[in-house]
Amino acid sequence: MTSSTIIQLNNVDVQLEGKMILSSLSFSIQKGERVALIGPSGAGKTTLLNVLSKFIQANNGTVFIDEKNINDYSNQKQLAKKIGMIRQQYDLIEQLPVIQNVLVGRLADWGFWKSMVSLLVPLDKMVALQA
Repeated sequence: MTSSTIIQLNNVDVQLEGKMILSSLSFSIQKGERVALIGPSGAGKTTLLNVLSKFIQANNGTVFIDEKNINDYSNQKQLAKKIGMIRQQYDLIEQLPVIQNVLVGRLADWGFWKSMVSLLVPLDKMVALQA
């Protein structure tokens, strides 16, 4: 792992309900690199994202986020500063534009009034555009 490695998986296996979803998955993503996950339904894309977000635990292997073992992130909020996920079916607020849905993840860092203002006029637009 180099100092520019932001995500690294080593031989990750995920088995759910007796079915192997991910098997011996290994890869690394460098800081600034853009990666697309493509594949048919059931290929394991969502499972991989759930492992990276620590919504589910890998059965075997290791996952590093920003050179730190994912199991060493003691609370979800600390990990969420590194990995964010917006689920299309569940997490979107239909009444808000996309940019504001992306910025919802910033609410934990903002005070009450800044959050309220951002509902009217999106703040930190560059952060959302970079995401």
